[in-house]
Amino acid sequence: MELSQLCAANYHYKRYTLDYFLESAERLGYQSIELWASGPHLHLEDFDAARLAELNRKIKAHHLALRCFTPEQCVYAISVSHPDKVYRDRTVDFFNQHIEAAVHWTATTWWYLPALLIWMWDAEDAFGWCAEAMGRIARKAEQEGVTLAVELLPSTPPTSAMKQASCAVCCARSTARALWAWRIQMSSPRRRWIPSPPSLM
Repeated sequence: MELSQLCAANYHYKRYTLDYFLESAERLGYQSIELWASGPHLHLEDFDAARLAELNRKIKAHHLALRCFTPEQCVYAISVSHPDKVYRDRTVDFFNQHIEAAVHWTATTWWYLPALLIWMWDAEDAFGWCAEAMGRIARKAEQEGVTLAVELLPSTPPTSAMKQASCAVCCARSTARALWAWRIQMSSPRRRWIPSPPSLM
């Protein structure tokens, strides 16, 4: 694998400035980056069109291309599997805004981690909420020409240290169900399954 095939990501630079991340990515020889849209670097609600354009200029000034844009979805009040439709609708709007930002930067991929769960929710109900909401998000991505990359984290018991990582879509079987559910809502969906290597979790 060549370095040109990889993206530097700012997840591990949250104690540093975004400028420092861009400088580091360029110095290390990367050509592409994945941008995690979270504080302190980039909370999208704080960025209007002018600030997005300025950030785009900064990225290009470091001879980098933004290939993947990833909204924060594990900390804030965001879940496509929440039983409250108002909550889910806000989540869909939140994600759609990030898809529009990805288009602004000509990022071709948008990374998604399916729906962290509360243990008291019925898993089958949560899957249905997730499939319906993600169908709407996938249609938006299709319209904008953005590929959805779906990351899977394992389903784990409540006693596990990874309990916060349990998702509505967490294995090959549920992934196949989800992709089929999204497919029947769309004419030509853009989606890709990228499972997380166990060694990294």
